[in-house]
Amino acid sequence: MLRVFLQLHLKRTCSKICRKVLNGCGQSQMSPSHTHTSSGQIPLIYPFFNGQVTRNASRPCGSAWTGTLKSFPDYFVNTLAVSLVHVPEVILLTDTALEASLREMLPQNLSQKLRVVDYLCYVDQDFFRFEQLYSDEIKRGPVGLKEPWEKMNYLNFFVLRTWMNRNQVQHVGHAEADVAVLVPPHLPTSCDSVVLWEIPSNKSPFYWAAWAAAGNVLSKDLMEDFIQFMFAMYSERKYQMLLEQKARRAP
Repeated sequence: MLRVFLQLHLKRTCSKICRKVLNGCGQSQMSPSHTHTSSGQIPLIYPFFNGQVTRNASRPCGSAWTGTLKSFPDYFVNTLAVSLVHVPEVILLTDTALEASLREMLPQNLSQKLRVVDYLCYVDQDFFRFEQLYSDEIKRGPVGLKEPWEKMNYLNFFVLRTWMNRNQVQHVGHAEADVAVLVPPHLPTSCDSVVLWEIPSNKSPFYWAAWAAAGNVLSKDLMEDFIQFMFAMYSERKYQMLLEQKARRAP
């Protein structure tokens, strides 16, 4: 979706950020002057969902999981452990009911570095609004009913955006559960965000570069604009036509 976002959304409010991503940035800098947390570092965030989220007014954050996991899969525990070795500040947004079992699986020195945050406390109205919109339009989606994780991966960005806003964090490192981060997240000189953007020349126009499948540094501005675009993608006809094409040609 990021590929379409950059191509079709270039002239909107994210144009400065997108042009920097497309045209390249300056040399990499590790200086704290490029970070925006009180500790002088860009935190690395792993959003990890545990199934569907439902509204539940009786719960402290107004939502509940309908998940099935009793513990985290081994691949994620190993990935997380590697990142904890190399990154000073790692935050996991997830189902806190799984926290105790996760800490038992991690070496004690690494477990002490990890901060676990309740995913459900950062689920907002936009989260549920997009979930309904996606469900209404799922047959138009690029993958559709064959792949149930797409919607949840999109919804992670709503939770991440809300966490950033409430904690007044301008930039975060973001990684999916299968991505080990070997260098603390940082911004190259003159860049507002860093996203992986590589389209092999031998790929068709329907090749989808996966934004959420690798580590990157995301700003609040880029997150806000990407979320606006996700709403447009599943509600505006000019974008729905692209999704329908994608479903037919490269399901």
